[in-house]
Amino acid sequence: MSTRTAVHRLVPHDPHAEMTLLGAIMLDPRVFNECRKSGLSAGDFYAERHAMIFSALQRSVQDDGDTLAVQVASRLTESGTLERCGGDSYLDELLTSTPSAAAAPWAIKRVIECARLRRVIDAADKAVHSILNRGAAEDVDDLCNAAIERVSSAARARVIVRDTRLADAERAVLAQLQRRESCMLPTGIEGIDRDLGGIAASGLGVVYGYTSSGKTTLCIQIAGGLAQTQGRWVRVFSYEQPAKRIAATMLSAAAGVSVHERWNRGELPTDAEWDRLRKVLVDHDAMNFEIVEDNMNAAAIFARCVEYRDKNGPSGVVLVDYLQNLPPMAKDDVQSVAESMRWLQRIARDLELLVLVVSQVTRDASKSGQPPRLNEAFGGVPIESKADFIMAVYRPHLMEASPASDTDLDRMEWNRRQSITQVHLLKDKYGARGMAEMTFQLPLLRFH
Repeated sequence: MSTRTAVHRLVPHDPHAEMTLLGAIMLDPRVFNECRKSGLSAGDFYAERHAMIFSALQRSVQDDGDTLAVQVASRLTESGTLERCGGDSYLDELLTSTPSAAAAPWAIKRVIECARLRRVIDAADKAVHSILNRGAAEDVDDLCNAAIERVSSAARARVIVRDTRLADAERAVLAQLQRRESCMLPTGIEGIDRDLGGIAASGLGVVYGYTSSGKTTLCIQIAGGLAQTQGRWVRVFSYEQPAKRIAATMLSAAAGVSVHERWNRGELPTDAEWDRLRKVLVDHDAMNFEIVEDNMNAAAIFARCVEYRDKNGPSGVVLVDYLQNLPPMAKDDVQSVAESMRWLQRIARDLELLVLVVSQVTRDASKSGQPPRLNEAFGGVPIESKADFIMAVYRPHLMEASPASDTDLDRMEWNRRQSITQVHLLKDKYGARGMAEMTFQLPLLRFH
């Protein structure tokens, strides 16, 4: 038996859910608004006649504001499809088999789930077919990336459509003001909280800086602080460091123990350091913080984040380290960055999550020795246009050579200068730009 035949024999569908949903719409036209908000369309129905009835219901709501069976029958008669849908008797059956509209939320969810599974099966089927029929000259990486993109796009859950009345949005803003709720969150890093007011609770932020400036460490520390003090769930999509290295960084910063240094040299921590490390481990065990090590593209990250949000709620932080390491979806680097930023922007905007993206700067910028400027991220315009805020990490004395004389005083002064750090807020759609001053404790990989 061929793969294609086997796949199509197992196609998911739920006739009962489809019938229940159509009956619920006819009983209460308001159910159709819930369908629209959930992104459900006629194409999500497996049975052709159910798709045609849904389309007729849609026209009835739009034109008449109601979904009476007689109106639906009239619409189907006008299109010549009433008999194909089972006639008046089937419309009556839909009504009589649905005692109330209370089951509509379950039916909407079930119809969308089955449709999503069918899309994934179809995409996987086409991906297998394209690979089996590939030409001898076709690049294997291109084929695999195309297959990943096809399947991940199909697996992507629809995002709820929100039509918000201006007055309702204004009431929500005033309610937050009355409760003294800030749209900014404290990071636990004194310099950022003092000079920049913390970090946005949601939105797409890009953090870049020169090599070894600590941009990834800064983002990990911010994410960890939000998880521990604000109860945010965190997912780190790491393309640069393995999970154990990220864990060592977090242990170092929280416990005040140079874990990387001990680990690199094979040295045991002291008894006092062990006590601090064990306490931090207990604290971190209570956090909803996970590291994702998978070579997925931005579209696949979006699909994964939909699942995380459905499970954990909207109070989440997504960290991508780093942007230019995401699998390319185009031959051109700028085009690849633009496509990745488009998906990451959707995670922030549609799912209302905080997304932190670590980025490289251009080679020319790295040679300047000056603080990175707004247009110097590697990828250019797409980063600047799609990010809600952009921060540049700059350590003015990072490239200074170690002192020629190795006296304790000279060494202390050099270490002090090495630790000086500036975080420049180069762009903020909803606030003023500024700069935070802090220190970077290198052995502990901790900003303060």
